[in-house]
Amino acid sequence: TVNLKGKGLAGGQKPTGSTAGSHAASCDGYAKVYGNVYRPEHPGSGSNGSNMWGGGALWLEVAGAATIDGTITVRPEEKDNIKQPAAGSVYVKAASCAGSGHILADYAATSYYKGGAGSGGRVAIELTEAATLGRAEGHISVHGINAGGANGGGGTIFVKTADATMPNGTLILDDTRAKSYGARWHKPTAVTAIPSGETWTFDAIKIRNYGVLAVPAGTKLVLPKGVASVTASSQRLGGILYQGGEIDFGEGPYEFAQPWIFQANKPYTFNGNVTVKAGGALGCLQFMGSNDLSDFTKCDVVVNGDLTVEKGGYIWAESAGPDLNIDRTTSAYHGGQTGVLTYAAVYDSILDPSLPGWGMATGDRATSQPGGGVLKLTLNGAITVDGTVTAYANKNSNNSEGAGGTINIRAKTLAGEGSIMADSYKFTSQQYAGGGGRIAVRLSEQAVGTDGIFTRITAKGATVVTSGGYKPNHSSSAGTVYLQGKDDAEGAGTLRVCNDGNAQAVDPYTPFPSKGNGAEAVDALKNASLFVGSCAKVWPMWRRKRRR
Repeated sequence: TVNLKGKGLAGGQKPTGSTAGSHAASCDGYAKVYGNVYRPEHPGSGSNGSNMWGGGALWLEVAGAATIDGTITVRPEEKDNIKQPAAGSVYVKAASCAGSGHILADYAATSYYKGGAGSGGRVAIELTEAATLGRAEGHISVHGINAGGANGGGGTIFVKTADATMPNGTLILDDTRAKSYGARWHKPTAVTAIPSGETWTFDAIKIRNYGVLAVPAGTKLVLPKGVASVTASSQRLGGILYQGGEIDFGEGPYEFAQPWIFQANKPYTFNGNVTVKAGGALGCLQFMGSNDLSDFTKCDVVVNGDLTVEKGGYIWAESAGPDLNIDRTTSAYHGGQTGVLTYAAVYDSILDPSLPGWGMATGDRATSQPGGGVLKLTLNGAITVDGTVTAYANKNSNNSEGAGGTINIRAKTLAGEGSIMADSYKFTSQQYAGGGGRIAVRLSEQAVGTDGIFTRITAKGATVVTSGGYKPNHSSSAGTVYLQGKDDAEGAGTLRVCNDGNAQAVDPYTPFPSKGNGAEAVDALKNASLFVGSCAKVWPMWRRKRRR
């Protein structure tokens, strides 16, 4: 055993002013991230406000083979209810590296009830003769930790074999999430990130579990072998988060076929056709947000060409609204509302929606259900959906359903056999249901039809059916779908309000125009057509005001 636990830096030493320990990630934002990904040498930082130390650093150069059957640990000190430090670094350079032991630049615990959490550390193995790593990658651990306060993300694992030329090689991203009453998802600024001013180049990236790599402004990620060089072992849990830096995916083709998510939280442009193949995904990861709608992430993609979503492929924002740090609420609304709060303040623009669905929790915060996320797709060509475009709020617990999110599409034409959904969970035996979301589709070279994929564009509310029978006061109304074709003037398309077809799901109503977030000031609905069907009802809010 090589034990460098707690042999790193004390609180506030590096980087100055961190709330909890920073290293490969930071709960205080990207500016606090540090360390060399290829040849790490820095210890982990401590946490301010405590006397706990980060993990140490081990630099090991071996002329021959390195065999690790024991344990190397550069974990930080750990203690509940205080801010946590960060893990340290391990660098191994050898002709080959084998053995059944473990390299631990992570945390022993999976979560803490309170306190801010430090990040995972960095591990790099550089082989001078071997063409493969002779040890299990799963025996190298760099995950951060969840806590009731801000969370620190995972660390980095870099492997360069003898046939690769530095700085190329393989980056492995890994992180865990243990959601409980005191622990939430990560903030988008608290995941593994490229340090400011750096360019990272890799032959391949492997994503395990909830591993996420952020590319902030002032940084660059280069993948000479293109999108196909990124792989994942877990389905739509981790991915790459574009935050305004630069990503070089090469010349294309831009074909997403692996079960990781590419999320453009800042507008990202693909200069060519994009294909999402079976198993692949663009869209939104899951992150924590604040108690209002001022803090959330989205997927904002521009395609200078066509976008094709093949069968089994996803544009994904399912339950990807902010995981709000709240105790309890029984009102998950967006375009539609719950029966618990009839005529509640639904929000967001009907014609040009941009906000996620509201989340819900009726018991322990660990049972909270985020609403659907935000998908904004701007195409200079056609969109073909044979797979799924979803801002669905899916069932997550026995107590609650979130509201559907937002899908906002601008393209020349729309076709395909798939579905476009901003629904809440359709039927449930649970306690409360979420309202439908909002969808807007504008087509510049095609008229809007009443068949085909247009009938599979839905923003349905959820219906509660319990063992004791239907509960109308706990069910939800439909959201809104706005469709505008080539022959329609701006704002003169068709507004569709349709629920799930259950005759008992007519209560409550779908109010419009929207009351919240100033949308009533920007939505001019007088030129639009209205279609109400499938057991939905609408309530014109302006008429209600006049009666008063």
